[in-house]
Amino acid sequence: MVVAVLPPPCHLLRARADPFIHVAYGWLNELKNLGAAFKDDRSVSDAIKPFYLIATSCSLGLMVLLGWLPVGAWILTNITGVDPALVARCIGPMRLFTLWPPAVALRSYCQGMALRERRTEALAPAGPLRVVAIACTLQFFSTLGAAWFPDYRASMVGTTALCAGFWTEALACFFFLRCSGRKGKVAMGGGGSTGTMSAAGGKEDEQEELLPLTARGADSKS
Repeated sequence: MVVAVLPPPCHLLRARADPFIHVAYGWLNELKNLGAAFKDDRSVSDAIKPFYLIATSCSLGLMVLLGWLPVGAWILTNITGVDPALVARCIGPMRLFTLWPPAVALRSYCQGMALRERRTEALAPAGPLRVVAIACTLQFFSTLGAAWFPDYRASMVGTTALCAGFWTEALACFFFLRCSGRKGKVAMGGGGSTGTMSAAGGKEDEQEELLPLTARGADSKS
């Protein structure tokens, strides 16, 4: 497998764009603690999902503001002191980062639900699948990227690979957590039916044991 190694200018682009844009979506990771923190408060638990939607919308709005409007370029140029030529090359990766807030929020929500319901083992495959997605994306651009995307810079390749990894991990968390929940419900349903059958069988046995006693009592009275 061919792994793309980014040249020094691309590392500089990531060093400038990633921490800057991380401010807009990084805090979504911390929302995973809400489910476990308020698991005993039903009113707060019901408000967690709408809160996630609001937080994701705010983060997405910030990403659009920084990546697709001149605000981000102005901050990098006039406040952080980045060279304008380098800022122009940061715009592409910053716009790709706009796809991250929904993935980060979905992953954070699934992790919070897993912590709350103590089903963290369902999230185990998500991490390896993220690594596989990143490796496959880099392999794709290493072999076919030059022909299909001739103007695609290495910084865009790295950001695209990370984005693919984030979305793969988020969808894997959602899928495996949902499948785990269904299996738990089926197991509980099967246990409940078995318990009902055993209880019914116990009642029948008790009735059979009481029949001879009732018959003896009737004979003694007669």
